[in-house]
Amino acid sequence: FFAFNVFTQSFWVEQNSGVSVSLNSVTNSNWVGAGWTCGNNGTVLRTSNYGSNWINVSGNGIPPDVQLNTISDCNTFYEYAIVAGKRGDTAIVYRTTNTGASWQIVFRQLNGKINGISLGNSSIGFMTGNPVGGRWSIWKSTNNGLTWDSTGMYLPQNSVESGWNNSFMNVGTYLFFGTNNSRLYYSSNQGINWLFITIPGITNIVSLD
Repeated sequence: FFAFNVFTQSFWVEQNSGVSVSLNSVTNSNWVGAGWTCGNNGTVLRTSNYGSNWINVSGNGIPPDVQLNTISDCNTFYEYAIVAGKRGDTAIVYRTTNTGASWQIVFRQLNGKINGISLGNSSIGFMTGNPVGGRWSIWKSTNNGLTWDSTGMYLPQNSVESGWNNSFMNVGTYLFFGTNNSRLYYSSNQGINWLFITIPGITNIVSLD
């Protein structure tokens, strides 16, 4: 191979989060250096310098018995973030508009589990979760995650399939999420219609990017 351009190599550097619990999800922002992570025991951390330092914004409305598994920032507003977890048999989603100084519940679902959330560069957001009552949990927000609605976003469950934490991606009008049933579901019109593909030899589609 011939190298016409030589670039300085970059390497991963381990950072200290300041907490000992499992961290289950991380998101970065269009805002330079900003990011969020969440984990067990109601833990939420944020950074404003590319992860060199993390600020613990746990509590402030999120009880310590909530196991948080997915988080998204809102690229329109640096102060906004939304995080989902499970408390007992109920899926719960919390939202902040002040960089984690306080959190409010914006969604509950009995026997549910939210696997992925995306708040984009507009007021529109989406989240997906495990099936409840034979129907995949697919929700849309038109006000930066304040309220959620599943009207017109029907997708039936196939057998006993379920999803994976953070195996969800939103690119423009396209939505994608993975399952434990060899299926990758996708929609080209923001969740109104759904198709799926299978990937030979892969049963669990646990990550998308």
